[in-house]
Amino acid sequence: MHLFPLKHYVYEGHLLLPFVHRISDWNLLKSYIRLLSRAGLGKYSKRGPVSIEDFSEKHADYMTFRVNYLKKGELFEKVRRAQLRPSLKYTSDFYFHKLRSVLGLGQVVDLKGKRDSGFSCWLLSNIFKYISSITLFVEKENTYRR
Repeated sequence: MHLFPLKHYVYEGHLLLPFVHRISDWNLLKSYIRLLSRAGLGKYSKRGPVSIEDFSEKHADYMTFRVNYLKKGELFEKVRRAQLRPSLKYTSDFYFHKLRSVLGLGQVVDLKGKRDSGFSCWLLSNIFKYISSITLFVEKENTYRR
């Protein structure tokens, strides 16, 4: 099981900038990081020893070479090609606990092992994939035999 941010996600978690992971052109990406950093958004600190130019270049390289966000369909296709079974069966639980955390409510421990239906996980993941990660659950099981 893995907590997985998708390409649909608006707010990129490494630089704390919106849409930065969706830009594939390096020069545009560098300019975008520089612009938002100058506006005071993201991780750039004016008090740091790194200039905004160096910061933008370094992090444009980071986003280009070290980060690979996939769309949900692309992710599922890669899992299936590896002969594994993809599922979002814990995504509803994750959203429930995340919402309780954001609202400052206590944690709920559910030891019953009851999972939401596939439809509710699908629906919630398609709504919230823009603001949060999904939980990708992968199993090596195939009951179909030729």
